[in-house]
Amino acid sequence: AGDVTVTVLIPAHNEEASLPLTLASLRSQRQLPDRVLVVADNCTDRTVEVARAHGADVYETVGNVHKKGGALNQALRDLLPTLGDNDTVMVMDADSQIGAGFLAEATRRFTDDRALMAVGGLFEGEQGHGLLGQFQRNEYTRYQREIRRRDGRVFVLTGTASVFRASALRAVAAARGAQLPGTPGEVYDTFALTEDNELTIAIKSLGGLTVSPAACTVVTELMPTWRMLWAQRLRWQRGALENLGSYGVTPQTLRYWAQQIGIG
Repeated sequence: AGDVTVTVLIPAHNEEASLPLTLASLRSQRQLPDRVLVVADNCTDRTVEVARAHGADVYETVGNVHKKGGALNQALRDLLPTLGDNDTVMVMDADSQIGAGFLAEATRRFTDDRALMAVGGLFEGEQGHGLLGQFQRNEYTRYQREIRRRDGRVFVLTGTASVFRASALRAVAAARGAQLPGTPGEVYDTFALTEDNELTIAIKSLGGLTVSPAACTVVTELMPTWRMLWAQRLRWQRGALENLGSYGVTPQTLRYWAQQIGIG
């Protein structure tokens, strides 16, 4: 099916301030992406101009009311038919920066293992935000250590930066409405509150293998206030429970159910 390629999708809603650093991290990769596509979703600032000034292509959504998932669905609807089975798609937040070896390691993994369907990042927190920021960085460091002890077997493919084989995304879209929750033909279930968690369960439910290697690091933003942190974690928890409710009890969701029971 040819060499492994990487097309980067960056969903962005009014991200003119953070986008330059994100694009700079892609230009600093030891293995450069084949294409970078900023998905500008209902932007009212200079996101489009900034993206083009930094050498990225731009896809502007039309009439999207489903936020990040809806924006990515529009872009993937046009992109996926043009990609082969060895082509991959990285979905990366516009406020994150990946480590210099991320794409090289992901490409090596996909090349060596044709059964591998997704490579996720291990995220760490940005600097700053005082004691609250340190708490969050400590938490992310503990999570990294746990995944390393599990040899990269990951619970959730992080939405900050993960790479998917195109054939896996096409399989998910084809299974929506039948084997998987969601609208037929769409990669992301726009009714899911936490789309990265839902997509992880979807890929695993179809038998796809996933991994988060230690070399695939990504720096993500932290919540600067207790109120914002509480809102973020409440959203994550609610989204996880809603996703499990949609899938029910299956061999792929048993571990997630056990985690939620333990948290409860």
